[in-house]
Amino acid sequence: MLSRAADSLFWMARNIERAETSARLIDIKLVTMLENFDPEIDTDPYHLEALISISGNNNKFYEQYEQCDTRSVINYLAFSSSNPDSILNNIVVARENARTIRGMIPQELWELINTFYLNIKEYPIDQWEIENVSYFFQMVKDQSLLFQGIVNTMMSRGEAYTFIKMGKYLERTGKIARILGVNVHQSIQSRFAKEVVEHHQWSSVLHSVSGYEAYLEKYRSSIEPDQVMDFLIFDKNYPRSIFFSVERLIEAFYEMEKNEVHHYNRELFIALGKLHSDLKFGTIEEVLNEGVDTWFRKIQDSCFHIGNLISRTYYLGELEG
Repeated sequence: MLSRAADSLFWMARNIERAETSARLIDIKLVTMLENFDPEIDTDPYHLEALISISGNNNKFYEQYEQCDTRSVINYLAFSSSNPDSILNNIVVARENARTIRGMIPQELWELINTFYLNIKEYPIDQWEIENVSYFFQMVKDQSLLFQGIVNTMMSRGEAYTFIKMGKYLERTGKIARILGVNVHQSIQSRFAKEVVEHHQWSSVLHSVSGYEAYLEKYRSSIEPDQVMDFLIFDKNYPRSIFFSVERLIEAFYEMEKNEVHHYNRELFIALGKLHSDLKFGTIEEVLNEGVDTWFRKIQDSCFHIGNLISRTYYLGELEG
């Protein structure tokens, strides 16, 4: 496969996954705000800045906006043409990547992405209100799920499918680590009792990754921060856990290389194996003992390193910035 085609497949998947994650995070934050509305507070009582931190673009955000309020955060993360990681730009880039590889993906997938792009472009980005913008984020989530469905049910399990798989699960691994890292020490000021705030915060984290019901099915107890982290890091069956995602990355590597390790892919093989081993034999107690900030940063650094190795191994153009 030509490296530029592989690059388009890899980044098409990453950008769709990134757009969906942003939509989920913002939508859950809006629900939180509406449920706990206080008309006397205008700026960041619901820690909207956490969304900017998860995106990793704090400095760029404050270059454009003076304060972190609802409209500025949503404009930046969803609709800003100057933010390369906005939902708008993610879909623009995904559509351009899909256009260049139309012959390698199902026609239905191209039509879906093109329609997704047109819907995004037609949305009145300067006229949204907090009461109705959730429709936009629901549309993004729905279109992403349709994308996943077409990929899983209509694509042959060849190299094209495998590059999509790599992009999707690498993006998911890094983003879950960042979501947990930002939330774990988040300082929340509220009129509610601490235990209520903590419950609400971590239930929101679970809802933002569609893991609320799966968590309750496994633990059948109150929502505890340590258990939420354990579930989203180490659970072997939940599709959005870090461990599950890394296992899919390992699978994709073996599928691509037909279970063989050569000199050109050895460094990638070692990096994937180390990350997988740390998760397979790790425990939440080790995470807490090491320090959650340190541990989640280590996962994010591993994802960054693996992304660069994937780019280098398969000549996917520029490395991640």
